[in-house]
Amino acid sequence: MQQTMRPVTLSLRRRSNFAMLVVILSFCYLGYKSWYWQVAQASSLQQRAVKEHTLNLTIPASRGHIYDATGQTLATDADYSLIYAVPPNIKDPVGTAIRLSPILGVPERQLVTLLTPSPPDTPHPRQYSVLARKVPPATRNQVLKLRLVGIGVTPDETRIYPEGTLAAQVLGFVNDAGQGNYGLEQYYNTVLKGTPGKLEAERDGNGNELDLAHARYVPPVPGSDLYLTIDDAIQYDAERVLVEGIHKYGAKSGSVIVMNPHNGAILAMANYPTYDPNHYADASLADFVNTAITTPFEPGSTFKVVTMSIGIQTHSITPETTVYDPGYVKFYNSIIHDWDRKSHGVVTMRQVLDHSLNVGASFVARRVGAKNFYAGLSAFGLGRRTGIDLQGEAPGVVLQPDQPGWYPINLLTNSFGQGLTATSLQMADVVSVIANGGTLYKPYVVQRIVGPQGEKVVQPVVLGHPISPKTAATLRSMMEEVPILGEATLGRIPGYLIGAKTGTAQIAKNGVYEKSAYMASFVGFAPAQDPAFVLFIVLDHPTTSIYGANTAAPMFAELGQMILTHMGIPPTQPFPTPTPAPRASSSTTPYASQPAPARYTRSW
Repeated sequence: MQQTMRPVTLSLRRRSNFAMLVVILSFCYLGYKSWYWQVAQASSLQQRAVKEHTLNLTIPASRGHIYDATGQTLATDADYSLIYAVPPNIKDPVGTAIRLSPILGVPERQLVTLLTPSPPDTPHPRQYSVLARKVPPATRNQVLKLRLVGIGVTPDETRIYPEGTLAAQVLGFVNDAGQGNYGLEQYYNTVLKGTPGKLEAERDGNGNELDLAHARYVPPVPGSDLYLTIDDAIQYDAERVLVEGIHKYGAKSGSVIVMNPHNGAILAMANYPTYDPNHYADASLADFVNTAITTPFEPGSTFKVVTMSIGIQTHSITPETTVYDPGYVKFYNSIIHDWDRKSHGVVTMRQVLDHSLNVGASFVARRVGAKNFYAGLSAFGLGRRTGIDLQGEAPGVVLQPDQPGWYPINLLTNSFGQGLTATSLQMADVVSVIANGGTLYKPYVVQRIVGPQGEKVVQPVVLGHPISPKTAATLRSMMEEVPILGEATLGRIPGYLIGAKTGTAQIAKNGVYEKSAYMASFVGFAPAQDPAFVLFIVLDHPTTSIYGANTAAPMFAELGQMILTHMGIPPTQPFPTPTPAPRASSSTTPYASQPAPARYTRSW
């Protein structure tokens, strides 16, 4: 009997123990889950609950406006809106999509996807969906009239440029992400964009805000406005004359700078080709570049005014110093020619500048010496950035005697603007030193910044005094003769004395000068007695004539007349329009030295 009952008793005991174990494990599991949800996940669940019942919106700040010197709007924000949805609050995604689709022009199926709440077990449910951007006021008002639960409207920054292509490379543009690109929009992006605001408030199941009295609202701080030194009337004339000149003289591109020599303010800065910042996506990357400040080139004979300034400042020459010019000068195995390859006999330094003689310029550089010559270039700011408040400025290249790649012949070729590079801005700044009496100013395009914290007026910055007032006055008198007695006759402005200098330079590519590739330029100031502006014009690859005297000079005369009229400056001289002096044809070999042969060494 005992033997038959023992297995049954043991089996019942095992079952009882197993059941007890199941009960204990079940309680343990329930206890763990209770601890997990109430303790371990308490913070996460609380945050999720708060998130589901809290309205949390970022309120964009309005971007600052950009105005020209007269208050004309150059860049502003359009009154557009962003339409968004809060999916957890939308009970009928299909019905909502049907009502919104014809208004927003978005397909119903796409809207249903954006409006449908995430499944309950989704780790990170979608709380916010953008339905449409850049929505005009009329469309926005239609959406608001529907009073749809879970659909909201917020300002959507949209940058517009009322003047279209005017000063496009100076302004830059703002992309869809609200980031400034190129020009002022990039350089002053932090100042312009402002600080976004926030709105936090409790909401009910229908998405309606509750307890607004305790809502946390941080208002956005609008961006500051920029008031430029650019005069839109002068800018417009500069761009028109530039475009017409490029087409007339068959050039690839060009730039124009108009500067106030007495403080460094930029009155106009034009480039072509250009683009419309309202449609920047349709432009090429090359069109965004402000070549007037980003693209250095060999300036050619406009640089001779710098050489003469250094020569007179160091007392190495006077305007009446003479040199015999047979039309060329030998330097070891290299020969430097005048542009016309003719003998000019004994000439003064005034005549050297009048007729743009390379032999005379190289004579001055040798008189000054390498040490003083390159110290003078540094004093003028050449070889480094001017510091203008625009994105992308390049420094240009000026090799010093102690740097690799410099040879003694560089002293001679540099004297007439070959073998070194500068930007249009640097050349305008250099000539401004002569025009204003010897002071080098930092160029700038923003004269005032007006924002929530008040107004900041930008003061002119003096970078140095490369030459004395006496030297500057001497150079002005020499440059006055160039349009009258020299090669700049086509740059004359009837009724006004001007100071000017022509330029033509070969274009180097990979260290070798290209055939039939030249930069033509013209720089000047007016009126000569008391300059109100400095104007620099450069044309890239002109084809009708390679000479700045034949291409950029007439453009200077036309634009200079417009600027003087706009400024209300009366004529200073009653002389009529002069008859242009005869010029060499475009087939004539231009002035230029030959690059130093590879066999030349630094032992010269």
